Amino acid sequence: MYKILILTGNVEERSLLYDLLQEFEEEFELYEAREKEEALRIINSKKIQIVITERQANLYGISESCPQLEIIEIGEQKDDLKRNLTGAIRRIVKREVDKHTWNVEKMMSDPVTEKKVSLEQDNVWIKEFETAISLKNGELMKRELDKVLREYRIMEEQYPFYVRSMYILILQIMIKIVPCKMSDLEKMTEYILKTEQSHKIENLLHTYAEIVEDEFENEAKASNRVIYQVKQYINLHYHEDLKLSHLAEQVYLSTNYLSNVFTKHTGCSLNKYIKEVRLEKAQVLLLSTNMKIADIGRRVGYDNTSYFIKKFQEKYGMTPEKYRMNPVE
Repeated sequence: MYKILILTGNVEERSLLYDLLQEFEEEFELYEAREKEEALRIINSKKIQIVITERQANLYGISESCPQLEIIEIGEQKDDLKRNLTGAIRRIVKREVDKHTWNVEKMMSDPVTEKKVSLEQDNVWIKEFETAISLKNGELMKRELDKVLREYRIMEEQYPFYVRSMYILILQIMIKIVPCKMSDLEKMTEYILKTEQSHKIENLLHTYAEIVEDEFENEAKASNRVIYQVKQYINLHYHEDLKLSHLAEQVYLSTNYLSNVFTKHTGCSLNKYIKEVRLEKAQVLLLSTNMKIADIGRRVGYDNTSYFIKKFQEKYGMTPEKYRMNPVE
């Protein structure tokens, strides 16, 4: 259960927030405050994890003293709030998973540990599994998981506790990608430790791997949709001042995230794509109209004619005027 403090004096906003929180599967313990002093008291006494507030400035000084407190600002877009709250929940779960992650290396150095061998090979298997996840490659992740499970299947009869501990570590790695409720993590951990049938544990890990793979696919689809929307916007508004911050606002993403996603999926930066679109539009205008070079530059987003000519020449190997007289394929 996640503890949320709603800090707003607006009755209508509080009502809308309560309705929104009903859409989540997670369970919330809700508190209300109207002033900063009251909020601080509740945050400290109730161990609040998430604060939803009208303005982050309301918590100036509090966020510094509670660095892990998730602060969400109430915006105009309902989807923004849902996305921010989902992100906050994921960060909380990740911190909890990190806190409870099994220290396998310490376990291996313990004199009572049943398996006293080098961690080197185990680290290689786990690193390869983590690498597949970091690449967001579902098929590779499942192949690496199958490889790890085959190796530990052979070891389990001799080193049951060690192998079960590694299974828990694998589960925790996947949960960092697709968080679950802490109560569910505890149940799955207990299940892995206590069940006598190893194939059921493998089924559990395979099932979670499928969930992670679905998450990768959903992220890819969302990224493709975002890229399509941004490209469409650029092609319609190429003549305007297209700043990264403005483009990010159109798809409700941070500038860093949009820039990274666009470059990763298209192979070129946003600035380069905008330049390519503008110069291609200029190319069409040069061949299909009698407009002056300066006017064409302004029409495609270049107020500085000299800069427009320079960029055009870099792409086509000649000035706009020469291109108009002797177009190349």
